[in-house]
Amino acid sequence: MDLAEFEKYLRDHNVDSSEASHTLREWWMNGEIAAEDFKRLLPMAWIMTDRPLAGVGTRQWVEMFKSTGFVTDNEWSTPPTEPLTLYRGHGLGRMRGLAWTNNRNIALRFARRHIQSTGQPGFLSAARVPPHAVLAMLANRTESEFVVNPNCLRGAASPQIIEIVSSEDHLSEPIGGG
Repeated sequence: MDLAEFEKYLRDHNVDSSEASHTLREWWMNGEIAAEDFKRLLPMAWIMTDRPLAGVGTRQWVEMFKSTGFVTDNEWSTPPTEPLTLYRGHGLGRMRGLAWTNNRNIALRFARRHIQSTGQPGFLSAARVPPHAVLAMLANRTESEFVVNPNCLRGAASPQIIEIVSSEDHLSEPIGGG
């Protein structure tokens, strides 16, 4: 099954993009999809929605990505062999998430989006992520996105807040001075 067939199935069965990940997970859990198709469709289901956790929880996403091995949506990406410095824009209490980027400005955009949607401060965190924690590298949404196993973000890999984004002016304030 390719993306066009998957999208056709979703349309024919009135499954919206936010439920695509749930549909794919059900097929996987019930053995209704070949392993190679699942590995190809998994990153597509991830990027089909702006909020992947709405249809499938963190634990289930980690299980699905781990079952396939490293996943990418482009042929030139290979699994990392060295730790990566990655960034995450988030709200309070959401530092250890699945979605990270190697682009600080993209992460800041997500911190600002959090402010716009909640009125609460946003945060920019950074982590030195070990290679085994990187489940996927995705480029299709132009977010330089890395799906990271949050259970691996401990010890030296623990994320650190490096900027607080103000709810009043949407400006960044570096941690530790300015």
